[in-house]
Amino acid sequence: MRTHSAMKKSAAVALLAAGMAAAATPAWADATATNSSAMLLDCAKGVSNGDAYASCFGSFSEEWRLRADCPFQPDRYSSWQSGDGNVTVSCTLGDARTAIIELR
Repeated sequence: MRTHSAMKKSAAVALLAAGMAAAATPAWADATATNSSAMLLDCAKGVSNGDAYASCFGSFSEEWRLRADCPFQPDRYSSWQSGDGNVTVSCTLGDARTAIIELR
């Protein structure tokens, strides 16, 4: 049986490893509908009726924006958001192919 001190050390090592993995994640990484130590934000995203949408809630210390992958023009972006929010981005030409959440 492990002692309380050994369990605390194991937890600290696991937390440190998770933090190091988070540091290796690029700022533009796609935040899918998940919550981890790297992202203190929960997001749902998708494409509906040709528009890209995202709904996020959580940390106000992380900024995020929605990028719509547009087929016949450069990608379109929402403004930077902080914490909770819902955004929709439309392509001027054609329907959005995918919705991508970017973090900074």
